[in-house]
Amino acid sequence: MDIAELMSKFVGYVWSTPTAILLTGAGILFTILTRGIQFRALTHGLAVIRGKYDNPDDAGNITHFQALCAALSGTIGLGNISGVAVGISTGGPGAVFWMWVVGFLGMATKFTTCSLATMYRRKDSSGTYRGGPMYYIELGLGQSGPAWKRVGAKALAILFAFLGVCGCIGAGTMFQSNQAAKTFVNLSKKVATEGVSEGAQFGIQMIVGAVLCLSVALVIIGGIKRIGRVAGRLVPAMCVIYILGSVYIILQNLDAVPEVFKSIFASAFAPAAGIGAFYGVAVKTAVIQGVRRACFSNEAGMGTAPMAHATARTDEPIREGIVAAVGPFIDTLIICTMTALVLLGTGTHRRAAVGSVVSVAEPIALESEDNSQLSMEVRVAVTDETVARVGEELFVHRPPDVAGEPSGKLILGIDWIEDDFVTARLAYDADDEGRETSEDDAALLAPGTEVFLFRDGVELTAYAFDRGLAGFGTYFIPIAALLFAFSTMISWGFYGETCTAYLFGEKAVLPFKVAFVSMILVGTASMKLQPVLDWADGMLGLMMVPNMIGTLFLAPHVARATRDYFRRLKAGEFVDQIRRAKEAKDPWHGRSSD
Repeated sequence: MDIAELMSKFVGYVWSTPTAILLTGAGILFTILTRGIQFRALTHGLAVIRGKYDNPDDAGNITHFQALCAALSGTIGLGNISGVAVGISTGGPGAVFWMWVVGFLGMATKFTTCSLATMYRRKDSSGTYRGGPMYYIELGLGQSGPAWKRVGAKALAILFAFLGVCGCIGAGTMFQSNQAAKTFVNLSKKVATEGVSEGAQFGIQMIVGAVLCLSVALVIIGGIKRIGRVAGRLVPAMCVIYILGSVYIILQNLDAVPEVFKSIFASAFAPAAGIGAFYGVAVKTAVIQGVRRACFSNEAGMGTAPMAHATARTDEPIREGIVAAVGPFIDTLIICTMTALVLLGTGTHRRAAVGSVVSVAEPIALESEDNSQLSMEVRVAVTDETVARVGEELFVHRPPDVAGEPSGKLILGIDWIEDDFVTARLAYDADDEGRETSEDDAALLAPGTEVFLFRDGVELTAYAFDRGLAGFGTYFIPIAALLFAFSTMISWGFYGETCTAYLFGEKAVLPFKVAFVSMILVGTASMKLQPVLDWADGMLGLMMVPNMIGTLFLAPHVARATRDYFRRLKAGEFVDQIRRAKEAKDPWHGRSSD
């Protein structure tokens, strides 16, 4: 079993039906306990973000707005561009519906976790406030009671912090840099009419990785204050540009929007039909993919964003929780929806075949020190020779398994092109009993079999934008992907730093930062997306377990504090309190110059 298959099985175990039930069930519970905090977040929360309730006497490192942007910079990233494409490709349009459900419920989950993070935060020797699941698990669950309870709470906290370090390597560096680099590789393929060799592609990826390494290092060395300042400028600009581009594409395909929403709701509860490159999926797959992509995008329940919100300048934990609840709304219900409507509205997920198989040559043995490999040459007649170039990949579908779910794609790398034909190659381990044999593969490559151009993740989204606005996907998406990856990595650098400081102390922070930026290059060097994505998904899913245990036990404390907070808000206590604090610093504050 190779690493790709191992990662696939690993993430399959982590993200299964129980995971979907736990996250949605917890979101429903938190929504009930907080009396629909989602709606208050979109009213009172926006006022807090604007600075109406900023108190100069409050403790913390950054403003509410900067804390939100720092958390959003960790969530609004390639999960919104690439992850949505992966979710729709694997789970169909119905995955979008379940993304909405988890995004809405995630607002309550994020409110609860970020309120707890601010309640139980601590200040280190450098003046940086540290908070997050490991702190509220240890301090909230283990402050009192028998010894076994304190030991159990400490063990859960350590587990979360350990998984947090692992998760930041996958989700925070490798996946982000991998996808950012691939957008520039894709751009080079379109610019170079003769195709791009694998060596040149690798070189481009490493250049992008080096740029990201240097940029991320310069920011995360400055700590949360510099991260907050950079995110406060970068995130709003990125969101506005991306939304405007998406709205333009959607308006161009406005007549398709009703059908898009119909397909989203229909395939959320019924198996999707197999059309073109979109093969169709079972309802279970749509649900799981929707939950996975929403959680990977907004991280509600994973426990990462609370680390950023714990640094906010406030003495009211509930206030910061309300600000945090706005995050999933922006991230999933707005940005991810924009991407989904572009993909579905342009019909990108159901693109037509680019050709069909003409013939398959006999397998040829390849020399290898590690194992015995065979190479199978496939000749394909293409309908449009401009859509395929050397270095790109084609694929055919493998049939659904016994449960009716897709069993994947058979991917062929294009070796050379002649007239209206391309020659692609399939290589596999001849002695690997775990994968399909050459006879099985040859049967899938019978003459006349439809062949599709393989685009995955961010490449698929860029292709969708290009269909609606020529050149936008080609030239803007690589820049957007680079900026989104950069913004995500600077926040994940702080998350990993916080987990490292909890586990090993402040002296371990600098070595962690060096290791963190180094893994950016590892991600860009990876030629395949799926193993990287599976690793990231798996780590995030495991982080959810200790976080949800602690949050579920401590949720009643948040519910009581929420009722008290809104009672005081209704009584006008906060306005008077802030006015007095500002007058104490500036006696002329609010007074007329007359």
